[in-house]
Amino acid sequence: MSTQEYSIKALEMISGVKAHTIRIWEQRHEAFKPARTATNIRCYSDSDLKKLLNYNILLHHGFKISQLVAMSEEELNERVNATFAPHEHDSVIDNLVIDMIGFDRESFENKLNKLILNLGFEEAVNQVIYPFFTKVGLLWQTSHINPAQEHFVSNIIRQKFFSAIDTPYQKSPNPKKILLFLPENELHELGLLYSFYLIRKAGHDGVYLGQDTPTRDLITTWSSTKPDYLLTHFTIRVPQDDLQQYLLEIDELINPTPLIVMGKPAEFMADNQLKGIHYLATPSELKHILTR
Repeated sequence: MSTQEYSIKALEMISGVKAHTIRIWEQRHEAFKPARTATNIRCYSDSDLKKLLNYNILLHHGFKISQLVAMSEEELNERVNATFAPHEHDSVIDNLVIDMIGFDRESFENKLNKLILNLGFEEAVNQVIYPFFTKVGLLWQTSHINPAQEHFVSNIIRQKFFSAIDTPYQKSPNPKKILLFLPENELHELGLLYSFYLIRKAGHDGVYLGQDTPTRDLITTWSSTKPDYLLTHFTIRVPQDDLQQYLLEIDELINPTPLIVMGKPAEFMADNQLKGIHYLATPSELKHILTR
């Protein structure tokens, strides 16, 4: 099985350990033995990255690098598993990255389950899952992980969202109906699923269309369901002019129904003067709308 290759700068970006420190650990402790490219540039493997992340976790639990380099891979993994604490968010994120790199479904799911059990689903998302995916998204966009790794963890986490969404919730005394969709070619739905969860938890009715929704199908559904709001979420960056034109087109087609827009690529809409389009920067802003 082929593995991903990493530069020393990629290791620094993923782990937070400075490249200078990694070099010192190599020279003084032989912690890593990177391969070299034809131009003599260091080249690290998946196992090197996992080892570095394990070192980083255990260093925060009082171990010294001289102790860590003497441990076998099995002992490192055992020590890391023994120190897993859901409230130590940075360490949890590093743990999840390790499992993502190794495609270790059982370990990844076990950690997620402990996280949700200890923090509750909403806090687990806000404190760990969102920051984890922010990191994963950055690594994916800069080609420091491969798309298969991102898809692997996304599909596991999607199942957790669906389980939370399917939980019975008390109906709101003033229920709203929200139509949720992603635009054509937008496939990253975790942000939209979280909005759906918040809508269901608040006792409202969500009509969930999901990924890659053609405008014609969206308008047909809007016309037949007559929602109080439409909600969409952007993850993939597209040219600002194209995004604005799309939102203006949807706004015109669904008038007078308000359109809620979320996701960092659409943050330029925060200052728009249009009555029908509302940009929300955080899930807490959506919760505020849901409690009106």
